[in-house]
Amino acid sequence: MRRVLFSLAVLALAGCAYAPDRRPPEVEMPATLATTGAPGDWPDAGWWRAFGSPALDTLIAAARTRNPDLAIALARVDRAAAAARIAGARLLPAVVGSGSANRQGRRTGGESTHPTSFGAALAASYEVDLWGLNSASAAAARARLAASRYDRQTVALALTADVAGFYFEVLSVRDRLRLAQDSLVNARAVLRLVEARERAGTALGREVAQQRALVASQESVIPALEQQETVAMAALAVLLDRPAQTLAVPGDSLDALRMPAVAPGQPSTLLVRRPDIASAEAALAAADADVAAARVAMLPRIDLTAAGSVDHVVIGGATGGVSTLAYSLAAGIAQTIFDGGVLAGRRDLTEAQRRALIAAYRSAVANAFADVETALKAIERLDRQATSQQTVLAESRRAFTLAEAQYRAGAADLLTVLDTQRSLYSAQDTLARLWFARLQARVDLFTALGGGWQRNGQE
Repeated sequence: MRRVLFSLAVLALAGCAYAPDRRPPEVEMPATLATTGAPGDWPDAGWWRAFGSPALDTLIAAARTRNPDLAIALARVDRAAAAARIAGARLLPAVVGSGSANRQGRRTGGESTHPTSFGAALAASYEVDLWGLNSASAAAARARLAASRYDRQTVALALTADVAGFYFEVLSVRDRLRLAQDSLVNARAVLRLVEARERAGTALGREVAQQRALVASQESVIPALEQQETVAMAALAVLLDRPAQTLAVPGDSLDALRMPAVAPGQPSTLLVRRPDIASAEAALAAADADVAAARVAMLPRIDLTAAGSVDHVVIGGATGGVSTLAYSLAAGIAQTIFDGGVLAGRRDLTEAQRRALIAAYRSAVANAFADVETALKAIERLDRQATSQQTVLAESRRAFTLAEAQYRAGAADLLTVLDTQRSLYSAQDTLARLWFARLQARVDLFTALGGGWQRNGQE
């Protein structure tokens, strides 16, 4: 009974094992931040649907199913889960069972005997987690599992943003290709007018050469844009793990997409729920547990063992036999006397790693706010630029229409027409590129805000 009470007391002490402190370091942050959409809408697991593109929905679903980087991240989660199970198993007793059977033949004089023996044994061992070493190791493994899940969400968020960005780029290049082709048609029409006037003797050969040069310049733009579309399509195919030749991207213009509005919304403290920040916090929790484990590893270790066995021997054809029952109980204590500084070195190593992770956590938070601020400024400036550029386009179109009409009437020279042609195409192309940049800036803001990350680890 005294042994039993002693064992229960030791196990009760083990209940006072490692208790982690999960509070992250204090980080200075602004009071509020802006989000896309109405207050309360963020985070949204389907944030990309704000752009209103079913084709984008399909591409992102395919990427999340097929992307190799996401598959690698998932395998790392499975590996961390297995490590957490292994670490947790050390908190439980280890029980080993064994059995044996043996038959022998013996002849003495004229008699033969065949003794047969059977045996069964059961052994159990348990390392008393008196100081919380195994509890701390298990806590570290669980924190690393959480970090790996957040890392997978970070990969998924980056993948989603990349798919959206390349899809928008494909549509943007198609818009610019259409504008370039329309401008080429327009330049050829002016060339036919100049050639007709040359034949009538009202235009010089120099004017024909100038317009032909403009046509050739416009023709040279088209192959470059086609190459940009090929590159963007190839990048999209890589994300979807598909041959570029088999990838078909529907849509031919960004005009059909919605431009998500940006409005003030959430307190800035929500930003620390970004998956990369959550991963840094989980890694810091693992480091805290590692430090605790390294410290208590320098204390004595107590092991409890118990074993029992049953042997039964039958001689000859007898129906009975002889049985033997044996058992043993033992407790042992071990303390490292000298190891050349290995345990102390591990303690110092874990403490240094923890200090590095504290700095990494602070850096992750600072980078998150910088990302949000950069994206917000980009959206505000690009929106203002697009508004001005729409005015530029309207006036450039009006100037070209007037210059062409005056040239037909002989009231303007070709140089004026050439200048207005170039200005009109430049204004159209700039506005198309600004439309893409505005969409990309909103993708960057969604990414900076953590996209659709959820606290429970599910997407």
